[in-house]
Amino acid sequence: NVVGVKADGMDFFVGMKDLGTMTWKNANSSSQNYNFCNNINGMLPNRDQLSQINENDTAINVSLSAQGGSSLKNGYYWSSTKYGSGYYAINLLSSGYVVGSTGSGDVYNVRPVTTCGLEPETPQNGPVGNLCYCDGKVVGVKAGNMAFFVGLKDIEYMHWNAADKETKDYSFCKNMKATMPEIDELYAMYMKKSTLNPLLLEAKGDELIGGYWSSTVYTGYTSHYVLSMTDGNRLWYDDDIYSYKSRPVTTCQEPPEDGPFEDLYYCNGKVVGVKTGNMDFYVAMQDLGSMPFFSATNACRNYSFCSNHQGTLPTKDQLLTMYNNKSSLETLLISNGGKNFSNASYYWSSTYADTGLGDPYYIVHIPSGNVLAGPSGYDGVVGNSYYGSIHNVRPILIP
Repeated sequence: NVVGVKADGMDFFVGMKDLGTMTWKNANSSSQNYNFCNNINGMLPNRDQLSQINENDTAINVSLSAQGGSSLKNGYYWSSTKYGSGYYAINLLSSGYVVGSTGSGDVYNVRPVTTCGLEPETPQNGPVGNLCYCDGKVVGVKAGNMAFFVGLKDIEYMHWNAADKETKDYSFCKNMKATMPEIDELYAMYMKKSTLNPLLLEAKGDELIGGYWSSTVYTGYTSHYVLSMTDGNRLWYDDDIYSYKSRPVTTCQEPPEDGPFEDLYYCNGKVVGVKTGNMDFYVAMQDLGSMPFFSATNACRNYSFCSNHQGTLPTKDQLLTMYNNKSSLETLLISNGGKNFSNASYYWSSTYADTGLGDPYYIVHIPSGNVLAGPSGYDGVVGNSYYGSIHNVRPILIP
């Protein structure tokens, strides 16, 4: 017989029926005495497990009905998670609202759960369910299908640039990258705060309260959007005049020794290339110097990003992509020990310019996006000022 059901991603099973409404003490003992099968006893779900049940209530009720069980009710259910001298309860099938109760006089619904051998090992570093770990300790939380984890602590009120720096310096764990959330990510946090705030408090973190800076620029101004965790309202404020809090977020993933991770490419644990947006190539961390065209092609071929991953000279369109993403790329380059693009020089491309003069190839001025044809000198015309012209070289990696 089926004795429990779960939704995708859950690491525990929900019992087939409620045990009634009762005080917390009776709820706890009744759950522990509930027998799923042989030596598999039940337990009262903790707050995180109840939150997962609430977020997957439709799928769970469909499974319960199909297997002859009793559907979850619209009402409060006890959790095993302490709240001061009492315990938390969560309103299922409705708001997901969390309340704290003394547990002595209040009576709520009871639904036992069991891990049935699915207990995950607490990792030293990385995600498990709605929690992000570092050295076995919780450093971030998330709710539902959020694609990121929220840091435990606020970065207190300051102007945007200072908040951005403090956010990037925030340490989740070794190489776990911290970022300031975009405005849509902040709104997702606002929509899930009834689940996030109890998880944050349980991990000894700060509740989400008040206004928070986002990383989303208000176009045309030196301003960024701010979101209120009180009402979800979003407004833009001048970076250098107003002060708000910031809350770091992370994917809870650490980069590999070798290979791509988010917008960075690693080799032996070091960043050797960066990209941004929808770019399909990585830019080397610094120029290789100024040189004639054929020296540039050879230098790029001989440039090693990592083991068998050799560089190549970018095309004209790839250089223009670098121009269009210059600000974001230079932020990544500088923050990872690289060098900015040259403001004074053009960069060689591998794209042939059919002008008939000096076997030319296109060159691009990355700060301005200006494009010219630079003779390579292969069949150079004597007396031409561009004969054997030299330009900057920045290799790229195409994974």
